[in-house]
Amino acid sequence: MSVEPVAQITVALCAEARDELERVHQLTGISKTDLVNRAIQFYGFVHLETGCGNELLLRQPDQTTHVVRLL
Repeated sequence: MSVEPVAQITVALCAEARDELERVHQLTGISKTDLVNRAIQFYGFVHLETGCGNELLLRQPDQTTHVVRLL
């Protein structure tokens, strides 16, 4: 099933973002377009939630918990 894009943009990625996009694409097989769409949606979700006072937590296997903050 093909989804028609609502908007097309050109993005200049820094070398680190380009390399990470390629790494995650190779690791997951998810298209680069879908990865960018998911990243933007995730950032928006985290921004909305943290703006309401919620925290994003990362729990390690040993149960150590860290607060994750997006800059």
